[in-house]
Amino acid sequence: MSACSMYQLFLCSMMCCVLAACHAVPAPPIAPPQPRSIPPPTLAGVVVYDDGTPAAGATVAATSLDSGSQSAVVVTDQDGRFQLALSSGDYALAIAADRGFAFVDKQMAPDLDARITMSRACHSLTGRASRHGPTTVVNLARKSNATGDSFVKAVRNDGSFAVCLPEAYYIVFLTGDTLSLAVDINLPATTSLQIHGFASADVQQVPPANAKLSADRAGLLADIATSNPMLIGLGEATHGTAEFASVRGDLTLELIRNTDVRLILLEVDAISATALDDYVTGADVDIAKAVAALGFWVTDTYEFLRFLELVRSHNKDTSDKVHIWGIDLQNTVLPVEVLLGEAAALSIGADNEATLKIAATRRGKDVAGLPAAQRASLDALLSRLNTPRSRSRQDLLIAVAARSLAMQLAYWDGDMRGQYSSRRDAGMANLASFLVSQLAVKRACLWAHAGHIAKEGDRHPLGQHLASNPSLRYYGIGFYLYEGSVRAWDGAAKIGVISHPIPAAPPYTMEGAVMRATGLPDIAWLPLRTLPATFRGWLATPRFVREVGAAYVDPEATMMLRPMREAFDAVVVIKTGHDSTPTPTGVRKITHE
Repeated sequence: MSACSMYQLFLCSMMCCVLAACHAVPAPPIAPPQPRSIPPPTLAGVVVYDDGTPAAGATVAATSLDSGSQSAVVVTDQDGRFQLALSSGDYALAIAADRGFAFVDKQMAPDLDARITMSRACHSLTGRASRHGPTTVVNLARKSNATGDSFVKAVRNDGSFAVCLPEAYYIVFLTGDTLSLAVDINLPATTSLQIHGFASADVQQVPPANAKLSADRAGLLADIATSNPMLIGLGEATHGTAEFASVRGDLTLELIRNTDVRLILLEVDAISATALDDYVTGADVDIAKAVAALGFWVTDTYEFLRFLELVRSHNKDTSDKVHIWGIDLQNTVLPVEVLLGEAAALSIGADNEATLKIAATRRGKDVAGLPAAQRASLDALLSRLNTPRSRSRQDLLIAVAARSLAMQLAYWDGDMRGQYSSRRDAGMANLASFLVSQLAVKRACLWAHAGHIAKEGDRHPLGQHLASNPSLRYYGIGFYLYEGSVRAWDGAAKIGVISHPIPAAPPYTMEGAVMRATGLPDIAWLPLRTLPATFRGWLATPRFVREVGAAYVDPEATMMLRPMREAFDAVVVIKTGHDSTPTPTGVRKITHE
């Protein structure tokens, strides 16, 4: 989610040019002011509380349901009235005030007579921004399945803010003339919040012009060797760019050849990934079918198939083979099939067999409603099976299946949507640490999105869990793109996985600064702990990077603010990226009946 508008930055730079010109030459005669053209409203109405009183000073945020991007924000007047000039279409409206809220999941424009009722059945949150300015606002994005479920409230002149919102988990951050890192909160458990802000102007500063960097691959490899990690995280900034498979693949193969990497962990399901391991270790496997069976368009590409082919080719000439395991936890059917397939050997009784079959449906949702004794029996079974009986791969697979299932069933304890991301990252870290330990490898690589690989954050990503385990000596590398394109779902999920342009990175972003300081090489490899003082000082302030997950909303939504020195040990910036190439089964298109 963006913390600043590219359009605002453009206006700011244009204003600076105008001011510079005024100092350089005499000003021309000033023309009489002309009336400003104000677009007529297309959405207007009144906001009232549930007792009928006007909701004066409420903030109305409109999000387009077609694009998924926030289109406008306005504050109601003393009578609770508001006006918005929006394109025709459907919008979600999130309304926030000190003592109430409303969320309208679908509001059509044009409509000049809308009436919105705010609920006062909400939980109060007060807070303070350590830094603020006249346009600082606090954003509270509710973790839900709805589009536009993001509330906005202005920060007062003294830096404080107050809002009353429904019980939920929220992602909170500052925008406007003050920016902040995102933090997670839980209402009503959280009643007050301190947010550390950074002036937008400081975040948008570029490094000094003399901050030159040397960034060849040999320097990164030397830093990895000096750090001597057991686990190296390789994080892609986008899921649908070809070069993130090929460049990470090249680096992984070099680490295999020169640093004893013998295990590759992937952000794919742990059970279905066994077919990939069979393939790279020489078995007769239809690898295209096995990759399609993973179920993700992200990996169902020719670039990923090529990487697996190269690992298989390496393994053909050695007895010290590289293995592949998955660590993701998003499927209960597969681990249940593993356990039921060994039911007799594992002494799984008929009662637990029946419970496991329940766990295989609806991602295990119905297990939460089972009688306490039945749930306790299942938990005891999974606890018994989560340690391998021997060093065989089958026994390791059984243990992984038990762990995977136990952690996925725990998703449903409490707010599934609100805690899902943090629980999934914690679970992937658990499986990654377990596999590295059980397979007793000297070194391993982990492929995942950069948001998972990062080591920092109140939101506790996968990398932060791994970094907290000293035995792993975790080393995280973020792979980023200077310009090019990416495949991802359209923001409204109405078309499919399509190509989206990634414009050249602004010079104040990490990618833009690295490319400028290194002279625009095809690939810049940059260990962060050996940076010169000027660049290291620039990174003392969080910096923007562009990241895209499974969906692309707009250029602004790709901008992520990260404390780079804490998030990664190194970054790799690729000058030009291209769409990944889907196989026939990797194409995703929405069909309209």
